[in-house]
Amino acid sequence: MAFSDRIRITAYGILRAIRGNIPAVVLWAILFVLLVFLFRGAAAAERMYPDFSLRYSGEISGERAKAARLYSINAAGQDGVFWPTFWREDALKAESDTGAASCTVVTFSGDGALAWDADFLRGSMPGAPDAAGCALSAELASSLFGSLDVVGMEVEIDGAKRVVRGVFEGSASLALVSAGEEATDISWHAAELGGDPENANRSAAESYSTASGLGRPAAVFAGDSISLWARLACFVPAAILIVFCVVRLFGLIPRGVRGPAVFAVCLAVALLLPAILRLLPGWAVPDMWSDFSYWASLADRFEAALRELLGNAPYLRDVEGKLILLRQGAICFAATLCAIGLCFAGFRSRHKGEKE
Repeated sequence: MAFSDRIRITAYGILRAIRGNIPAVVLWAILFVLLVFLFRGAAAAERMYPDFSLRYSGEISGERAKAARLYSINAAGQDGVFWPTFWREDALKAESDTGAASCTVVTFSGDGALAWDADFLRGSMPGAPDAAGCALSAELASSLFGSLDVVGMEVEIDGAKRVVRGVFEGSASLALVSAGEEATDISWHAAELGGDPENANRSAAESYSTASGLGRPAAVFAGDSISLWARLACFVPAAILIVFCVVRLFGLIPRGVRGPAVFAVCLAVALLLPAILRLLPGWAVPDMWSDFSYWASLADRFEAALRELLGNAPYLRDVEGKLILLRQGAICFAATLCAIGLCFAGFRSRHKGEKE
């Protein structure tokens, strides 16, 4: 038989199989698209809170912020010493030579990516020493200039002239303004802890905040805790399909070799366990697996982390984080329904084949 004939017969067989299982093919396609959105949402949630975000009941004065940085310099090299980035959010007006618009302004001192992690279409984020630069969202740039090619142009924000350093993706009218690291005449709403020190955990973040003079934070948003919920949304539909596929495969394995197959699956799970545990925040992994008091309080820990996120101050960045989690929940529900539908379709086809 010629090679072209084999390809034609194979293609015909595939098309015939698809035609006979159109609902299952549609469900697989929908599930694949939903899983793509879930994993993208998990990545976005992880970027929203990369390290530790500290919120306070009152504002942080510029002098306290400067003292905290001096503390970090003097205690450099010690465990649990971070480098803070400060930011505040205000509703202000931005003006250019061609237009004006009301917008949300996030003023930061330090690493702008910690204050707002953005995907830039033009240019880049103003650097930490840049006390005259700003970055505009695509929506705000279009409102002010009618174009996205505005890097190097001037814009007036809250009465001060700023030079546009970059334009980033965003449907909200948002400006990111650098105040420089030496500014002491500005008070701040929040602090982001970077620097990636050893033993970086929630307790270390709280201890640093107290020792550096910033005071005890009202809330601490740990990046791994926030992104955990977004990752769980990816895991639920995927786990249903994995369990279904394993059960189906065991049904095809002869009984005489099912014992070795079970051992192989257990061995694979044991090898993958360290990678799975690395996806969890530190507080979700026990120091001793036999500590039953830890397992009894784990649900309370999860609830406290979620309650802290949902109950925080409604800054624009936190609203974006909550919207991501809401989207993850809705997409997870739809993906789970698709996965369950595929499982029922698979078991139904198997039962029908056994009857025939």
